[in-house]
Amino acid sequence: MKGRSRHCLYVLPVSVPAIHSVTTCQVCSRTLNGADCLMCQQDEEFNESLAANRNQEQQVATRESTSRHLAQVREMRHRAISNLVEPENGFKIKCRLPSGDILQRKFTKEDPVSYLVNWIGSSQDATENFTINIIIRIANFASNTLP
Repeated sequence: MKGRSRHCLYVLPVSVPAIHSVTTCQVCSRTLNGADCLMCQQDEEFNESLAANRNQEQQVATRESTSRHLAQVREMRHRAISNLVEPENGFKIKCRLPSGDILQRKFTKEDPVSYLVNWIGSSQDATENFTINIIIRIANFASNTLP
């Protein structure tokens, strides 16, 4: 390399007038054809649709899980009272369900309240948690207790 000199060529950037201006999307860096990026709009709509589908699938799975759990609770309550024999000399209890159906059964004074709860809770219309409202017919009660 002796005797030879090195030459360097420096190229300075020169602004060249654009023939037509090309705009790119700031989000995805794609070339825009109009004011908005069509690909970004489609991606956003797709993601919204996907989120809605996932939400719907999650709701269906939750309903199915709740339904299975409720069926298990009803079965457990049914098994708890399946061995019980309805007494002949008990007092009759009638229960009106939200569907309008009426259940009736006799119980004795010695039967625990859990028998009543399991009996009502084993019906198809029962939910896991429910309230029992007690209404006593005073006319029948008073006539039976007077000497």
